[in-house]
Amino acid sequence: MRLQPLLSLGVSLMVVVAPNLALAQGWTVTDTGGLGPQPALTLAERLAGPGIVVTSATYVGAPRAAGVFTADPAVIGFGDGIILSTGDIRNVVDQNSGTLFDWPPDSPNSSTTLISTQNGTPGDPDLEALAGNETHDAASLEIKFVPAQPFVQMQYVFSSDEYNEYVGTGVNDLFAFFLNGSNVALLPDSTAVGIETVNAGQHPQYFIDNTDRHLDTEMDGLTVVLTVQAPARVGVVNTLRIAIADVYDDLGDSNVFLRGASFTSIATVTDTDGDGVPDFIDNCPDVPNPTQADSNFNGIGDACDTTPPPPPQPLAFEKMTGGGAVEGAQSGSEGSFGFNLHHRGDGLQVHLEYGDKTKKSQQGANSVAQIKIKTLVTEFTGFQTINGPGVQFTAPCLVRTRGPAKGRELDTCSLMIADNGEPGAGSLKKGTLADRFKISVVSGPSAGYASGSPAILRGNIQAH
Repeated sequence: MRLQPLLSLGVSLMVVVAPNLALAQGWTVTDTGGLGPQPALTLAERLAGPGIVVTSATYVGAPRAAGVFTADPAVIGFGDGIILSTGDIRNVVDQNSGTLFDWPPDSPNSSTTLISTQNGTPGDPDLEALAGNETHDAASLEIKFVPAQPFVQMQYVFSSDEYNEYVGTGVNDLFAFFLNGSNVALLPDSTAVGIETVNAGQHPQYFIDNTDRHLDTEMDGLTVVLTVQAPARVGVVNTLRIAIADVYDDLGDSNVFLRGASFTSIATVTDTDGDGVPDFIDNCPDVPNPTQADSNFNGIGDACDTTPPPPPQPLAFEKMTGGGAVEGAQSGSEGSFGFNLHHRGDGLQVHLEYGDKTKKSQQGANSVAQIKIKTLVTEFTGFQTINGPGVQFTAPCLVRTRGPAKGRELDTCSLMIADNGEPGAGSLKKGTLADRFKISVVSGPSAGYASGSPAILRGNIQAH
């Protein structure tokens, strides 16, 4: 994606890789045109491993924007799998397709070249919702599957020829792994993976700079091998949709590699620091921090945040009440909430109830249905929004799960609640942000459950 229109790029015909294409040594790449009568199913079965039964698969995109590969494992970290691209998958190997143009444009001493293939295919609505911008040349693989265990995992590498010139532009290529509607391609601090979030300055521990071409790929930057772990619904059909697209315009190739047979079903998730919070939601996965304290709200737990936290602020209210709806754990679902908080002496008396209204088709056998908190909290953090006060705290919570037994369990929950002023749901015309409500189960049998975007959909939160 560019910030301004550049030269028109040529579009080459789909070509199935053959020996005379002179790919770099160690690579083989075959796009969907060479995968037989059911290319989507071939891709899905190449990706699926133990505990995953694929029931169907659908591919949407240009034939050359997806396929299978083998490579020297030293290049990207594993030796075979599938690729989805915003351009031509052969361009991960070398300058085989599309057009190279100079950057900056119209400069006799341009600093770099950019490989790009325009496929003329549509964008992706779900990625546009994440990016807040139009998308182009989307490629997506949707897999219907039945897992044998309550969690799934998968390994992948994101790469792009847009590194490093377009870091910070805000219009970079985007990808996501939508598991039952929610993007699970996230870093441990819940940050989505992409050019803006993984680079030499942001999360550099996950980034490999390849502008010097020391790795045998045309892409100027890529991530280390990353692992997704996420809850799934056992014994019923789930949906995984892997999508990638150009954002803003249709220039510049980016790709996501997925390791062959790495999409597996697992009984338990990784908890590196042993604090009871799974790595995939732990904001500090290498240092025990069961409370997930994050004093400056930057997504990195205080236990491993090098940024000095802001000085603690006294609560700017004696009482806070509220009720309404917030985005639920699954895309398109809602969670209803109602609460009252009373600041008395050194404590915060909490009465709160939250109900998950996830659609039945998206529910797991033991998914969270209701969370209740009725306790006195002695450790909490006050903060100030643009228009009002907020508070963050951790407390014991009673969780009711779905299923025939309608089980009840005692877990630990993290809450973030803020009053941004009237009206509660916000009004762009009045320049008012929506009030905030976020609840997560950070330890216990239901650890990993979390509501979605904290901006409330309906209702109001009021500090008194």
